[in-house]
Amino acid sequence: MGSRQIDDTDPAIVYTNEGIDWGRYGDGTHEYNNTATLSVKQGATARFTFEGSSVAVYGTVGVNDILAVSSYTIDGGSPVNYTMPRVSSNQYRHLFFQSPTLPRGTHTLVIQTLVDDGYYWLDFLTVTSEAVTSASSPGPPTTIIPPSTSTSSLSTGSPAPDSTTSSSPPPNQASTSSDIPSQGTQLGTVDSTSSEKRDMTPLIAGLSSALAVLAILIAIVAWILIMKRRRRKMMTKDDPADGSEPSTTQITSSGGNTVTPFVQNQGYMNYDPMDPQPTSARSAKSSAMGWHSPNQSTSTPPPSSRDIRASDLPPAYMNEV
Repeated sequence: MGSRQIDDTDPAIVYTNEGIDWGRYGDGTHEYNNTATLSVKQGATARFTFEGSSVAVYGTVGVNDILAVSSYTIDGGSPVNYTMPRVSSNQYRHLFFQSPTLPRGTHTLVIQTLVDDGYYWLDFLTVTSEAVTSASSPGPPTTIIPPSTSTSSLSTGSPAPDSTTSSSPPPNQASTSSDIPSQGTQLGTVDSTSSEKRDMTPLIAGLSSALAVLAILIAIVAWILIMKRRRRKMMTKDDPADGSEPSTTQITSSGGNTVTPFVQNQGYMNYDPMDPQPTSARSAKSSAMGWHSPNQSTSTPPPSSRDIRASDLPPAYMNEV
């Protein structure tokens, strides 16, 4: 429920005989906007028209032998009288009047002083802007609960915020250092459904943001794990862990001899582009010919070049024959 403050200098407050019945004063320190409007004449009035659900009046209570008495009337209803308390030091931003809950629409507040030589200091008004009661059908005249006029008790005289006192008030007097009074003296019930819905909106928005951030974090972690797994697979493929040596294949020629090719590590071969027949191929042919040892009684003649087929050579030399 929002509220706004109306200073005593606001043009919305219309004073009768301003400059005669009313005068602008203030100590420049404690009043709202450092101003207050004073009247010491009986019958001085101030009129304020507003739209809202309630209105409150605040002012300064001064040290004076004659206690100021004022009345407050809303929409021509029954007036509510208020008598200033007797104090030993000035009290600022003191609550003079608090209206009950009002129906939706435009209302008029009339303030009137009732005694001469009583110092009535008007500081500011507070208007509650949100209506809390239905105005679909006219109801009975507004009944205003008057505050206590006894100087020994001020049940509705709780102070406005940031009030300052030069000395502590008597025990039977309300404190002047609390915040602006709540609407505890208002009539009617307040529908809090709309307020609860507004309170849930930030919670839902925050929860949605948290879920979005969590989803992004999960996606980032999953991407990192996939990249690590792919990198491990590539490293395993390029560098086998078993450390096995390349296998060799034995080739048997048409003559029944077995040729074991020379195997190069890492897929490299000794190749001389100036040699028409690679060294490895000649070695393979020599092994395939089966030369006998001098100690052997029999010998096998070496096969001719026609007996060695290209298919008998190792695969590494197929392109060089």
